Amino acid sequence: MSSLFILLQPQLEQVSQCLNEETNKRKRRRMLEGFSWPSLSFLERNLLPSLVLLSSRSQGHLFPKAVYLAAVLQFIFLATLTHNDVEQQIGPRILIGDYFYACFFNLLCRGKILEFMEPLSNLICDIHLDVVRKLDCNPEETADKTYPNSFKEREYLAVAATVLGSRLGQTNSREALLWEEIGRCIGKLWSGKPEGVKTLRVLEKLAPGPTRDMLGELVSHLSVTSPLRRVIAL
Repeated sequence: MSSLFILLQPQLEQVSQCLNEETNKRKRRRMLEGFSWPSLSFLERNLLPSLVLLSSRSQGHLFPKAVYLAAVLQFIFLATLTHNDVEQQIGPRILIGDYFYACFFNLLCRGKILEFMEPLSNLICDIHLDVVRKLDCNPEETADKTYPNSFKEREYLAVAATVLGSRLGQTNSREALLWEEIGRCIGKLWSGKPEGVKTLRVLEKLAPGPTRDMLGELVSHLSVTSPLRRVIAL
């Protein structure tokens, strides 16, 4: 796996700890009894948090608040996956998915990053609205529960990770736009689109160094890896 994840391992472990603490509190643990978590690949567990952590440290500093922001993005990702699990009872899955969406507010308070509440709320709305538009155009997909072409949400999530991460890292406007472009390209790759060559060209705009090299390695990995699940909200 990409050396990017090895470099960020201490911070990625902190993100995982945040997620566990938020769901293992006594009352919440009782509420989630019998709930089976979405089965995540190594990439799915670490991609979004890594994008947040990298874009927020682009000025050479790793902000502790980035760990909370990374955990928030991962909770939103978990919510979309939970909504997508139509093999189990749909009603409870939707409610639990909504619960995961709501968890991000508590993490924003804990991390003292409430300034991100509005863009993150808009992100969730965009995910829902995109799915509604797709189902309006293809109502027959509702019956067979296949929902093709539903990977757009991965792009939304990746863009949010780099845009909000760079904002947290107080990057200049030019670099912030570059991180947005990087997030969009990586999100498309993660969605299964053949954007590898274009993404590598975008990465060339970054200053030479470990960050660019590790992102290039990640892009090469994504270029040969198909998405393992759909990200969708009902």
